[in-house]
Amino acid sequence: MESDSWNMFRNKYFIVFLAVLIIFTAIAVGFAQYIKNKSKVVMLDDDGEIVELVTMENTVEDLLKKYNIVLGPHDKIVPNVDTVLEKENEIVIKRATVARIIVDSDLKTVYLTEGTVKDILDEANVKLGEDDLTSHELDTPLTEGLFITVNRITKEFVTETVELSAEKAESDNEYLEHEEVEKTYLVVYQDGEEISRALQEELITQTSRIPFKEEVKNNNKLEIGKQKIVQEGKEGQMEKKIMVTYEDGKETSREVVEETILAKAQDKVVEKGTMKKPEPKPASQPKTTEVASRGSGRGTAQTFRATAYTHTGNRTATGVWPKVGMIAVDPRVIKLGSTVYVEFPKPYSHLNGNYKATDTGGAIKGNIIDVFFETRGQCRQFGRRTVKVFINR
Repeated sequence: MESDSWNMFRNKYFIVFLAVLIIFTAIAVGFAQYIKNKSKVVMLDDDGEIVELVTMENTVEDLLKKYNIVLGPHDKIVPNVDTVLEKENEIVIKRATVARIIVDSDLKTVYLTEGTVKDILDEANVKLGEDDLTSHELDTPLTEGLFITVNRITKEFVTETVELSAEKAESDNEYLEHEEVEKTYLVVYQDGEEISRALQEELITQTSRIPFKEEVKNNNKLEIGKQKIVQEGKEGQMEKKIMVTYEDGKETSREVVEETILAKAQDKVVEKGTMKKPEPKPASQPKTTEVASRGSGRGTAQTFRATAYTHTGNRTATGVWPKVGMIAVDPRVIKLGSTVYVEFPKPYSHLNGNYKATDTGGAIKGNIIDVFFETRGQCRQFGRRTVKVFINR
């Protein structure tokens, strides 16, 4: 009897336990199904670090809060934080990187999640000029701590004018009086400071004398050996402009761009006597020529072309060193070693005096003398002059 009672009790207990287990299992299965229905799968890419999350949060913002994921003020997230999560989701976070720019004496800070130096400059609203320089190429990718320097490059042409006397001018023009050189430079500035200066061109303006010519006419009413100055010679003046161009500091071209006659030269006109003079009487011999009488016993006057020369480092044709008071001559006209009297035109009349013929020259032919001066500048200033030479025969 007791055994039957125990069996009945055990069967009841088992039934209750089984009922409880079934209920619990049903609840567990239902809860699991509920969790399954409510949960979402999220693939989170946080600046390259990818994790898979299962969550029951409703929005992206809820998810970030749950996992303590903090966004910086310049970070970017896709989709945005207000987006409602779906069953399956993909969230990408791009963390901002700081880049700094020094430009126009100002420091700019830019935050970007991606891009190049060009994107950084655009973000900072930095406009580059045609010649501006950057410390990095424009296609350089954004990296942590990138520091960019922008150098402003400006260019301008600067003109300077230099005036030179004939002695200082680098010219072979023996008639040169004055020279003006207008130099044009290309000046480059970096951030307001000059960094280079290159000569581009020179405009050379030269003012020169125009020598006058001597015209000799026969006069059959004037005795042979006499001459008469009908018109004094007068030098003219000419202005010449020369354009010189340069490249990399070297001259590449030189061209005369303008020539202007400021004053025309006036030729000297001399009449030469062709009339045969009568047989001289002994008493009238001192009156051989009109010019000779003016020479006051210095000999017969002849018209010569005078040039100038200076030290050559050599002795003269007579073996002495040249000095002031000596001239080079054509020995067929003026005997070497002889002394002649030379009369110069104004403004060189202060040079009038006796000169000794001590030298010769390849270009000294006929009625030409070469007057010695101490300096090359004096020679340039003198140029070519018409003089009277009194020769004692």
